[in-house]
Amino acid sequence: MKISIVITDITRRGGTEKATFNLLAGLLNKGVEAKVISLFKESSYTQENSEKISYLVSGGYDISHGKLYRIKRLLQAIRKFRSFERKQPGDVIYVGQAFLPSLVLWLSGVSKRSVACEHFKFDLYGKLVTKIRNRIYSHFRRVVTLTDSACDAYRSEGIDAVTIPNMIPNVQTEPVRTKEKRLITAGRFSHEKGFDMLLHAMVKVKEKHPDWYLDIYGEGAERDALIQLAEELELGDSVRFNKFSTNLYKELSDSDIYVLPSRHEGLPMVMLEAMACRVSIVSFACSPGPVSLLEDGCGSLVTPGDAEALGYEICRMIENPDMRKVYVANAYRKSEEYSPEKVIEKWMGVLES
Repeated sequence: MKISIVITDITRRGGTEKATFNLLAGLLNKGVEAKVISLFKESSYTQENSEKISYLVSGGYDISHGKLYRIKRLLQAIRKFRSFERKQPGDVIYVGQAFLPSLVLWLSGVSKRSVACEHFKFDLYGKLVTKIRNRIYSHFRRVVTLTDSACDAYRSEGIDAVTIPNMIPNVQTEPVRTKEKRLITAGRFSHEKGFDMLLHAMVKVKEKHPDWYLDIYGEGAERDALIQLAEELELGDSVRFNKFSTNLYKELSDSDIYVLPSRHEGLPMVMLEAMACRVSIVSFACSPGPVSLLEDGCGSLVTPGDAEALGYEICRMIENPDMRKVYVANAYRKSEEYSPEKVIEKWMGVLES
C-alpha cells in the first residue's frame, strides 16, 4: 500500500502539521510506503522523517493576502501537483489534510482514490463555501473527521464519514517540575487562536496572583500586535513571548496549567499533549473538540469569548491545587485513548477498505 499525505504547508508547525508528522510516523511503523506532499514551503523545517517530504511550490500560502494572490498560489499548486502526480504509480492513495489540499486532489481528478481528513469544525465557513466543500467531499472515497459531532454533520449531508481523532506519541515519564507557578499556551499568532483574549484575562491573574506568569510559544503575523497589547495592558513580566519550541512536551511537562483561548478549534493537538503530560487545563468551550476532551472532569471549560470569565477560571485553578490533581488524573487516563497504536489501527481500516 502506498500513501501520500497532502498538506498545505508542513513547515507552518501548527496542530495539523504535527498531526501529519504523527500519521506519517504511524504508517511507516506499520510498514506502509508513506510520504508527505507539501503544496507550499514557507520556511525550512527539519524533523524526524523529513526525508519523506516533497515540496511543490516555494514560499507560503498566506490567507491574510487578497483573493487574487490566493487564487494565483492555488493555481500554481494545482499545476505542480498534477505534474507530480502523473509520475506516481496509479495505486497511490492520497490523504488530503483539510479542505485546501482536498480541493487540489479533487481538481486533479484523484478524489475517488483519496481520503479527505477535515481538521476543523463543520461550520467553519459561510453557507456557500460549506455547500461547495460538502459537494466536493461527496466525491471522495471517505471523509475522516476528528470528532463525532463533525462526523454526524457530514453524514447528515449524505457524505461517507468516519471519526478518527488525532494521535499523541506516548509520554513514558512522570513530569519533573523545575519551574513553579507557570502557565503555558502555544499556537500560531493568528486571530482564531485568541491570544488577545488570553492577554486580557491575564490582567485579572496578575492582579490576584502576581507571582504566576504565562509563557506563550508560537510565531505568526500577529506577534508584534500581541506584544504591543501586552505592553498596553501593563502585563510586564507576567507574560513572555517565545518562538515555537522544538520540544513542547518538555515545556508542557514543566508547567502547572495549560490555557487554550481559541475562537474555534478542531481537536487541538496541544491540548492532547497537555493531557498526556499531566498538566491541568483551562479552555474556552469554543467547539466540540475541546468540549469532548475536557468533559467528564478532565479540565475546566469557559464560555467562549469571555475573557473575564477565562481570567476568573485561571485564578480558580491556581487557588485549588487539589482540583488540579483530579483533573490531571482524569485527563491522563483519557489521553491513553489517543495512543498511536489505537489511532493508526483506525486509519489502516479506512485506507485498506
